[in-house]
Amino acid sequence: MQWRQDGSDGKKRYGIGFDEGARMEDGTWDFDMVARTAHYRCQCCDGKILDAHKPQMIKGGEWRAQNPKAPAGHRSYHLNSLYAPAITFASMMVNWLQASGSTHGLKKFIQGNLAEPWREDWANTDEAEANELEAEHQRGELVGDYRIIAADTQTDSFWFVVRGFDRDGKSYLVDCGQVASFGELDEKFSQHACHAGIIDCAGDRTAEIYEAVFKRRGQWFGSRGWNDLGQGQPYRMQMKDPFTGDTKGRAGRSKIRYLHINKGVYEDEMARLRSRQISGFYTFKDTPEVYYKQLFSTYWIKETTKSGHVKTVKKMKRNRGDHLWDCEIMARALSKFIGIARADRSVAAPTAVDEPKPKPKRPKSSRNRSATGFW
Repeated sequence: MQWRQDGSDGKKRYGIGFDEGARMEDGTWDFDMVARTAHYRCQCCDGKILDAHKPQMIKGGEWRAQNPKAPAGHRSYHLNSLYAPAITFASMMVNWLQASGSTHGLKKFIQGNLAEPWREDWANTDEAEANELEAEHQRGELVGDYRIIAADTQTDSFWFVVRGFDRDGKSYLVDCGQVASFGELDEKFSQHACHAGIIDCAGDRTAEIYEAVFKRRGQWFGSRGWNDLGQGQPYRMQMKDPFTGDTKGRAGRSKIRYLHINKGVYEDEMARLRSRQISGFYTFKDTPEVYYKQLFSTYWIKETTKSGHVKTVKKMKRNRGDHLWDCEIMARALSKFIGIARADRSVAAPTAVDEPKPKPKRPKSSRNRSATGFW
């Protein structure tokens, strides 16, 4: 019996199934409904296996060697709590849902109920929870009071995410994918009634993207990720001349808004959002697999250096890409910048993103204060 399985649609799922209606509107679980409808899903035929079936199955079971390279005469055995006659599928699932909100709870469940060794990356790589992020809205449905489109620039295309934000900070995936041109991003902006856009300006297309953002500077922000802006600063806003790179106000009257994002701060927040340790982060019904693969492509583990120091190291799963992950980080950072769900702001979200008004210029005073002097 497997705690995590590959479903028929190719997505990861839990071995124990239950009524999908058990999640309530506020995102919490109706544990009574979970317990009433819990059953094991056969990984071979997808049939329902109930607790009443377990005693007979265990009596008829047999041990089979799975490691052909094991040393001669060496045997090892492994059983998780799914086999235990005294532990029901319902109690296992409820226990998991209650424990998965904290690292301590996860560690206790994995080592105790699953009889597996704890890995530091376990809490932030489990794609079996991905489907639990799905809400009831459909792709393209205009949910959220305030919609943001975020785009990651590639050599010949753009990956994008459209996410709707409520005033209290809950957010909903509206659309995601890949397009070939900025014109198609404009269509997505209009189609989903977006209020603001943000795009990655780093890479080999910087000048092109600067010019595109300049033409749309009332709606779009430029962006760049930084590993550390200093002392945990989450972001820094600049007004930048897109043609000279000037940020001091010396050249050019019109500038673009350029948001420097501390990736370390927002990657940590996104990791907790995708694992539901922070509530209020949702995807749409039947979200495509490519989104989940990229959302869970990045994870962190602890490694010991040669000097004996323990450090946290960022890793990435092979052949997945993290473009949609980066888009989500940009959208999250921009939502915070404009004041959504910030403790120092009111609950009312802004209704528009206006270009900052230039400061009035002071009249220049003459160096020669003589009333008759020409200079």
